[in-house]
Amino acid sequence: MVLELQLRQQLDNFNDQIENLPETHSRIIPTIKDYWFNLVICTKFWSAQLKFHYNIFLFNYQVKKQLFRKNKRFEYISANFQNVVNESSFYDLQAFEKKKEIIETLSNTIYGAVGEQKVESMLKKLTDDYILINDFCRTFDPPIYNKNNHDHIHSIQIDHLLISPAGVFLIETKNWSDNSINNPDLRSPVEQVLRTNYALFRLFNNQISKLNNDFSRQYWGNRKVPIKNIIVFTNKKPVEEFEFVKILTVDELLPYIKYFDASFLIEETEIIADFLLKFSEQKQVHSKLNN
Repeated sequence: MVLELQLRQQLDNFNDQIENLPETHSRIIPTIKDYWFNLVICTKFWSAQLKFHYNIFLFNYQVKKQLFRKNKRFEYISANFQNVVNESSFYDLQAFEKKKEIIETLSNTIYGAVGEQKVESMLKKLTDDYILINDFCRTFDPPIYNKNNHDHIHSIQIDHLLISPAGVFLIETKNWSDNSINNPDLRSPVEQVLRTNYALFRLFNNQISKLNNDFSRQYWGNRKVPIKNIIVFTNKKPVEEFEFVKILTVDELLPYIKYFDASFLIEETEIIADFLLKFSEQKQVHSKLNN
C-alpha cells in the first residue's frame, strides 16, 4: 500500500507537470513530451512493483532459512539434551568452579590460621623454660634421602617447633572437619610430621658433636636431642592412634608436654633453638614464651 501510494503521488505530480507545460505552435513537441513522461512514469511504476516483489521474496527466503536452522537446532537439542546443557553452561560452570576453588583455598587458609593461633595461645601458657619457633621451613639441595621408605625430602614445613627442657616438640596444627579427616585425597599430616622429624634428625645427627661441645656433661658422650611428634586437632579429632605421632586436642597439649622429665638446662634449650633457627628460612626471631 505504501508503494502504491507513493507511485500515485508521483504520477499525479507528473500529470500536473504535463498540464502546466507552455503551449506551442506545433503539436509535435508536446506529444513527444507526453510520451516521454508517460514512459518514465511507467518505468518507475513497474520498477517499484518489481522491487516490492523482490523484497517479499527475499524476506520469505530469509525466514525459511532461519526457520530451517532453528528446526535443525531443535532436533539436535531433542536428541542430545544433556550435551547441549553441558555445552551451554560450560563457561559458567568453569567460572563457578574457579570461584569455588578460590573460596575453599581462602577458607582453608583462614581455618588453618585460626587453629595455629589457638595452639600458639595455649603454648604461651608455658614457662620461660620453653622456646617457640613458628612456621619452621627448610629447603634441601641436594634433597635428604630416606632409604627406609625411598623418599627424597626436598623441603619441610611445620607449624610450631617447641624447644623444651625435655627436647624438641614438633607440632603440626589441623583445624579439620569430619569430612576432611575422612577425605583420602588430602595429604596425610602423619606423613608430613614424620618426614619433618627425619629431616631434623639428620640435621642434628650431622651437627651433634658440635652441639655437644656446648652441652653440660658432654664428657659422658654425645647427648641425644629427643624429637617428639604431635598433631593437634583444634576442631575434630580422629579416633585412631598412629605410630611415632601423638594425636591431641588443644586441651590435651600442655599436659602431654609437661609429662616428660627435663634433661636440658635453660642455656642448653637456647643453644638448640639457635641451632634450629640457623636452618629456618623464615629467619623468625625465637623468643621465650612469656617474654
